Order: sequence, then structure tokens, then C-alpha cells
Amino acid sequence: MKIFIVEDDIINIEIAKAAIEQCGCTVCGFAYNYAEAIQKIDKLNPDIVLVDITLPGEKDIGEWLHTEKKIPHIYLTSHKEDEKIKDAVKTGPINYLIKPLQKDSLKTSIELLKANLLRYKNNTENLEDFIFIKTNNRNTKYYINEILYAYSDETPNFCAIVLEKEKCIKIRSSLRALCKKYQNVFTQVHQTFIVNPMHIKSTKNNFLYLKNGEKLPIGRKYKKDILSILSDEQ
Repeated sequence: MKIFIVEDDIINIEIAKAAIEQCGCTVCGFAYNYAEAIQKIDKLNPDIVLVDITLPGEKDIGEWLHTEKKIPHIYLTSHKEDEKIKDAVKTGPINYLIKPLQKDSLKTSIELLKANLLRYKNNTENLEDFIFIKTNNRNTKYYINEILYAYSDETPNFCAIVLEKEKCIKIRSSLRALCKKYQNVFTQVHQTFIVNPMHIKSTKNNFLYLKNGEKLPIGRKYKKDILSILSDEQ
């Protein structure tokens, strides 16, 4: 099992490395700050991440691990204040350990997680059922079956996502980037529209009709792909 360490105290890093190796696991890397951590974690894809709760950076790496990477993490903290712990709990950590780090406590946490890692992954919500979209500096969960389509906004580098119940959210992203990031959700149907195929009812001429009655244009270059998707679903 590969474990990544995000900590800016060299003593705690050494304690953690010793405990990890005694558990028969591998330290696949470590980082001292947020930017370095996300770059290395993306590349190394560890099974667990140990995270300093007070790591410098504009974002919370625990939230990133929980909402975007779906990697279990253990917080290392010298804070005992209720408010700090409450904020940490929101990111879904497996455990949190008080510093100065005790090797035996960390070994116990790792051994328990090793035994339950498969169960942890299987018991989380099916990741195919929802996506997280960043709006107003927060990652919000949206279920795929409630997403209808998205379209280019008049503002450069912005687009809008249309949900069921006539709800619409505006996000800072180009339509192309949104479609690429969530290619399991959207299919391009027009230069200015991408659609969730599960909501397509039919096509006629150069338009597709959604199950809620809305009509969207189909670009000539995308028509073949749309017809192929509808054929596969029949």
C-alpha cells in the first residue's frame, strides 16, 4: 500500500516514515505545501495521504482529496480546538492524530485502514452517480441524473449548467473544458451546447428533444455521434 505524506515538519515526516514502513507499507512521496502536494499526488495516486491540518495554502488539501481524488486521508494536527476539528471533519478524514506524532498511534490507524480500505472504497457512494462542481469557491455535489445540459455563456470563459426543476448555475469554465473534465456526463451536440445523453428523448432534423420538452440545436459535425448514442441506448 502506497502512502503519501504532506507535512512541513521533518521530525514528524521521519516518525511517519518509520511507522509506515513497520506496517509493511511504502512511502511513495512527500510534500511541504499545497501546490507541491497536488502535483505529486496526481502523478503518484497513493492509497492513503497523511495531511498536516495547518498546511500553508489557499485551499484545504483534505477537501481536495475527499471531493476530487476520493483518496482516504488522515489528519495530523497540533490543534485541539473544537472549531478546527469541526472544519476538518467536513472533509471526511479516516482519522486525525494529535502532534507531536506518536508512532504507535499512527501504526494503529494505518493497520485499521489497511484492513478496511476495500470496504471504505466500496461503501462510498458510487462515483458514477455524481460530480462535484466548483461554484462560489465551494465544491458542490450534483447528481448526474439531475443535470440536463450546459451552454456557453456570453461572458468569456464562463458557461451555464441547466439542472432539473429549471435551476441554472453559472460557472467559471469554458464549455470545452467542462465537457473534457466531465466526459462521462456530457456529449457535445453543438458548438455552444453539451448535453447529458440520459435526458435525450428524440431527434428530428437538426434538433434534439429532451424529456422535459426542451429543444436544442444539433451541429452538423456532431449529428453522427448523437445518432450513434441513441442507437446504443435502444
